[in-house]
Amino acid sequence: LGSSRTNEIRMIDLEKGGSPIDVITGFKAYYSGITLDTVLYIRTNEDAPNYKIMSINLKNPQRKNWIEVVPESDDLMESFTIIDRKLVMHYLHNAHSQVKIYSRNGRHLKDIQLPTLGTVMGFSGRWDDDEMYLSFTSFIYPTTHYRYDFNANELNEYYLSLIHI
Repeated sequence: LGSSRTNEIRMIDLEKGGSPIDVITGFKAYYSGITLDTVLYIRTNEDAPNYKIMSINLKNPQRKNWIEVVPESDDLMESFTIIDRKLVMHYLHNAHSQVKIYSRNGRHLKDIQLPTLGTVMGFSGRWDDDEMYLSFTSFIYPTTHYRYDFNANELNEYYLSLIHI
């Protein structure tokens, strides 16, 4: 009875067809993933309560070949995505959001400066876009949508949600 935050992952090559291959089995931990080219990047809490990022080459997905790309930190990794062929990480640090950009091999590239302490509420962008959109709010900022330009390293207001009093 009840539910569990554990899962398994199986994949099918849509070009070749055939049966699914077992990538992660055993319901040991939570895994969520994004595939780019032939690599599956997974966010997992396996041996990492604050989560980490692992990469799995889908041409050779055996466990012994997995690579830890972004290790667990003291801060909770809330989510991640891939935009501009980079890993975009959302961390919870002392009850506020931080956004960090990593290369796909795990090198920390930059932190995105948010307007103040507050909460990021999601990212939007594709793996090959050079821009992303995010929503931000705090006690002193109404929900505001921002556009981040990877080339210029700039976060600019895109849309402000007006508060009617």
